[in-house]
Amino acid sequence: MFNEHIRQLENRTGLGPTQVARLLGVAYITFAHWRSGLRQMQPYHERHVEALLLLDEGPLEELVRKHVHGS
Repeated sequence: MFNEHIRQLENRTGLGPTQVARLLGVAYITFAHWRSGLRQMQPYHERHVEALLLLDEGPLEELVRKHVHGS
């Protein structure tokens, strides 16, 4: 089962799976397991994603620039 919060984060940021994994600071394989439902996210990771979804567009874009694009 696909993780709904991850789907929302991908849609909101326009990032692909590899980039969202980088934004969250986790290995891609771990992210892929969460995304597909093969592995449950720990509560602290779920809260991290929820917090990112609550950010306004500007701060979220700044985090993407910093942690995904390195600028």
